[in-house]
Amino acid sequence: MDISVFTGMLALNYLQTIWLLGNKKFTSPFQTTVLSSLLVFQFLLSLFIKAPYILGVLFLFSILHPIFIIRYSNNWLSMGLFLYLENSLVILAWLFTHDLLFFLVKTGKVPATLYQQFSPFSLVAQQLLLLLLILLIIKLEFRYKIFDSISQIQKNYKVSVIILTILLIILSILRHLSVVTSTLITFLYLTFILLTLSTVFFLTAYLYSRYYLQQIKKTLLFQRYNNEMEQIALADEFRHDYRNILVSLMSYVEKGKTKEALAYIASITNYSKDLLEDDQYEQLSYLLIPSVQGLLIHFVDRCKTKNIKLTIVIPQTIQEIDISIRLIDFIRCLSASFDYVLTKKDLKLEDEIILTVEKENAHLYVRLTNIGEQHMSLTETADYALNNKRALKNAGLNSISKILAQYRGTSFSFYVDEEYFSIEFILEVSTSDLVDMG
Repeated sequence: MDISVFTGMLALNYLQTIWLLGNKKFTSPFQTTVLSSLLVFQFLLSLFIKAPYILGVLFLFSILHPIFIIRYSNNWLSMGLFLYLENSLVILAWLFTHDLLFFLVKTGKVPATLYQQFSPFSLVAQQLLLLLLILLIIKLEFRYKIFDSISQIQKNYKVSVIILTILLIILSILRHLSVVTSTLITFLYLTFILLTLSTVFFLTAYLYSRYYLQQIKKTLLFQRYNNEMEQIALADEFRHDYRNILVSLMSYVEKGKTKEALAYIASITNYSKDLLEDDQYEQLSYLLIPSVQGLLIHFVDRCKTKNIKLTIVIPQTIQEIDISIRLIDFIRCLSASFDYVLTKKDLKLEDEIILTVEKENAHLYVRLTNIGEQHMSLTETADYALNNKRALKNAGLNSISKILAQYRGTSFSFYVDEEYFSIEFILEVSTSDLVDMG
């Protein structure tokens, strides 16, 4: 096959994958448009120039594509998996159309005249088969949430993904060379290796993601068990001391020592504080999404380490079906909010941070603030309503605004001054696809 025809067809292949599989999931609309411009330019070059150097544009696309995925998703594992998926789909589409016809000719099974006659049809069939494979992947992803499960793994596996990506590039180049040199055995071996490697990579990542979610469930149950045991131990200790407490208190009252009695009551209150405090892990049990539970457990633990007072309020059961945006985007919004609190330098330790996740009037409200009810009027200021972009960027919260801008029926608000802050985003409670496809 002529190099210009091959690069032109490959450009059309990648146009399908980045728009149908990657857009708004692995790359932003702007990034997808930039990549599309390169591919369209590559296709136009292939129509007028028949020289190997036109591969330079495709090479630039191959460099920018993984960079864009990492910048958008901040997940090395997702980047590696998408590249392997993309490569596998393209291989399969070529294998059962043009490549099959080409090697039948080279082995003498089909006359060369028949190849010349059917070659254009095989190229069209290749594009159509790729489209069908992409639609199949979209259906499987919608049903099983494979990429969503994998993207919830916190560890990035950067070194492993880089090695696997380099291996993918080397094997793909060798495979293309085997087509040019008409080395059938080498071509089949490399095709088998690439498809097998992709399958193993995907299965390993997916099975590990399921294991990871199970570990989150176990962690939550273990934390709740420990808290329950601590509560029982404290209750037993308090029950044993109850008689002595009453005797001492009656002694102060009988002697008219009112101040001493009040001081003693205060000491009892402080003594029983741990017993009376709400169990944060019990609140997390209302959130029936393991990956979000894992993120919240990590946030609770970090707050304890930094001596930040945290109260979690989840009055109703929250399920994944209640979240109208992609789960990974919801997790990114939460993660950015938590990072803001954990890195806020002027946060006073005596301030209580309140995280509220609740459903009301067909909306899901997520609010993270240190503003008590007596000061809630602060959030009604103009700056709060208009979302100060500079304040958002300085706070590292502009990513939330960008993510939610991709969806209909969402809103985001941020307020900050020298003493208080409030982060709130609102989603519609719906199972329908609210992504703005326009």
